Amino acid sequence: MSKAKKTAAADAKRSTILVYCGPTIPHVCNRFSMFSTVPEALNEKAKQVPLIRNLILPISELREARVQIEGRSGSLYAIYLEIQKSI
Repeated sequence: MSKAKKTAAADAKRSTILVYCGPTIPHVCNRFSMFSTVPEALNEKAKQVPLIRNLILPISELREARVQIEGRSGSLYAIYLEIQKSI
């Protein structure tokens, strides 16, 4: 891979915006919060409730996540419910 392609790939990786699609966790993270790196408080909570990591998604997957969660169907909604029970 050329140096220009490596640099472009690295830039794309750094600029990826993540979104938390799980239920609001009081004093930690709100539903649909966006960030470039996962906040420390959310990382700490994910150690207690590992399913949280399944709902930290690239923004490119936000539409599908919202369809499942708001439509109350699909694997992401099932994970959402399990997290909701755990917090």
